[in-house]
Formats: sequence, structure tokens, C-alpha cells
Amino acid sequence: MPREVSPLENRNEPSRRVGWLPLWQAWRVDFFEPPPRRPEPPQPQRYRQPEWLGPPDNVAPALAPLDLVLVNTGELAIFVTGARVYPTGFEMTLTVLFREETDVEDPIGMRLFHRRGRRGALEDQIPPEQLRFGLRFADGRKATNVGEPAAWSRGDGRPEGAVLLARGGSGGERRWDQRLWAWPLPPPGELLFACEWPAQEIALTTAALDAGVILSAAARACVLWPAPDLPERPAPGRED
Repeated sequence: MPREVSPLENRNEPSRRVGWLPLWQAWRVDFFEPPPRRPEPPQPQRYRQPEWLGPPDNVAPALAPLDLVLVNTGELAIFVTGARVYPTGFEMTLTVLFREETDVEDPIGMRLFHRRGRRGALEDQIPPEQLRFGLRFADGRKATNVGEPAAWSRGDGRPEGAVLLARGGSGGERRWDQRLWAWPLPPPGELLFACEWPAQEIALTTAALDAGVILSAAARACVLWPAPDLPERPAPGRED
């Protein structure tokens, strides 16, 4: 015969009715609710680096024989080496080397170099303590490490003139090395390198080489894969 269940025993058993929960269980479920799912943040716009701002990251550069000694006083030497050439421009290393330890600080003006373009020209006069360095192409265009960088005057932010930008460096005590990016590739003809350092009594000094050395290396640079299909980063104030 079917066993009868007492009312007390029936209250202690879980309900077998579908969709029904005891009051205390329903209260527990409804009280602690999971937080609403946050909306996915919008993906930031990606841009490709403008070619004048630095070397392309999809190219293996070719080396060019660049070994120009601009200054050698017996106590101080200034020279340019290590050209790594790309289809759009080239990198090089500017080195300042003292024979003995010196208390000169930041001779290449690295801090000034990185601040250029943020507030316009830093001041009316170039500090005599800063080594001035620059290039001049056969067509008359030039780029230096002082003043306004490359005359940012075009509406799309692309420089009208040549560019010389710092790419990183180090130094102290006797030697300083600064990597520089020169854009664009020079035209055929003479490529002039110049330096001047009033604080060290170094007058304007120049040395030249045939730009063909750079151009032949550019032809040997190897494009590793296609550049990303991204828009070029807009000029400041033109993001819209």
C-alpha cells in the first residue's frame, strides 16, 4: 500500500512542483544579482607611421659606407657613422668623443632635440653649449638639429623640407652617441654634413660625400612584407 506522508514530513521535503521554489530560496536568488555586462569599449583608431617620422618597420635596411670625421682637435672628435638606409630615408649615428673625461652635459642637445616641435622654437638664440649638426642636399634643402623641425607648414602635416629627427641615444663622461633619422632620400649630387660648436671653439665645419652612396644602398633595402593598410596619422588638430 502507498505510504502516507505526514504534514510535518512533507514540509521538510523539497518541492517537486516545476517552477516553484520555497520563499527563502527565491529571496536568496533575487537579492544577489550579477552586475550588468559592460558594453565593449570602442577599438582605438590605428594609424600607420608617416614615412618622414622614422624608418618603416616592414623593411630590412641596407648598410652604406658612412664614416665621416667632421672634427678632430686631438682632444675632441665629432664623427658620423653607421648609415642604415631605407627606401624612404636613412639613419646614422652622430658621435661626440672627448679624449679625457669632461664635465660637459648633453652636448648633442638630446633634451632640446626631443622638445622641438612641442612648443615651437625654444628660444631666439641657439645655446652655445649645444652642438649644431645638419645636412644639406644638392637641391639646397637642409635639415638641422636646431630651430623648428622641417617647417611643419603643409595643411596635412607633411613637412615641406627635409627632416632630421632624434631616434635615441646615450652617453656620459667622454662619449655621446645619437641616432638620427634623415628624410627623405637625398637627390643625386653632393650630400653635405655640417657641424658647429661655439662653446668648444669649433667653427662651422663641413664634409661631403656623393649621395649615390646612400641611393645605391636604398635600392638594396629589402621590403619584408606589405605595409599595413591603415590611414596615415593626421596632423595635430586635424583628427576629425
